[in-house]
Amino acid sequence: VIPFSINGNDVATNTQIFQVYQAPNELLGKSIAAYLERFPNYHPVFIDCKDKDSDKGPYTAGLRKQLDLKTVQYNVTSIETPAANFAKAFSTTQPNVVVLNSAKSPQLNKVIAKLDDLKKTHPQLKITLYGYNEWLMYQKYDQAKFYEYDVYIPTTYYYNSNADKTEAFEKTYVESFKEKMMEQYIPRFALTGYDHGMYFLRGISQYGKDFVGSPAQSTYRPLQTRLSFERVGTTGGYKNGHFQLIHFLPNQTMEAITY
Repeated sequence: VIPFSINGNDVATNTQIFQVYQAPNELLGKSIAAYLERFPNYHPVFIDCKDKDSDKGPYTAGLRKQLDLKTVQYNVTSIETPAANFAKAFSTTQPNVVVLNSAKSPQLNKVIAKLDDLKKTHPQLKITLYGYNEWLMYQKYDQAKFYEYDVYIPTTYYYNSNADKTEAFEKTYVESFKEKMMEQYIPRFALTGYDHGMYFLRGISQYGKDFVGSPAQSTYRPLQTRLSFERVGTTGGYKNGHFQLIHFLPNQTMEAITY
């Protein structure tokens, strides 16, 4: 079982490998596909956050290319655009889905402030934000705005600190190791290791050598990290293909949309 990033593609030729890690280009493609499936009748708005160090250029370029191929019209604006011109980028007849070209917290907060001002003068606008995995790190501070702006976050995991099973695990962790899990990291490594261990130990215990990591073979409900393996070709091992959207609904509830 290989949980982290690797060099090479041994999973394509070694039947004994279970590769949990998904390369960034794979997740990028899944995120774009989920966007296109989820928002066919939305008006896309891309906001340039003026973040010269952002690594999200390939994602926004790839998404815009797909929209061009589908002849979907979209607007591009900037975090520095004056309010009157900024408003012109948004549709008044369709719901709008906003994509930033940065995943950083300061840029996100500036965009939210700009959207707040926009909603004051154009309260009829319907706005959804389609974000990044990194936004899960900001949930503690921005959750109210995530609900307000109908945020979707593409990811392969979700850490729900309020879930009963998670709280019980964290209590046991503190009792065992006399300290809390490191809060600055998401996903939580302890939860990741526990989920991986339970998934494979239970699967192998029940199915032995016939265990292939398919959803049909697993009854384990993960605390944070879901797994769903698919065979690579006919002579390869197995690669995790799990992908989901974490959706913060305006009614103050959440859902996980699994692909």
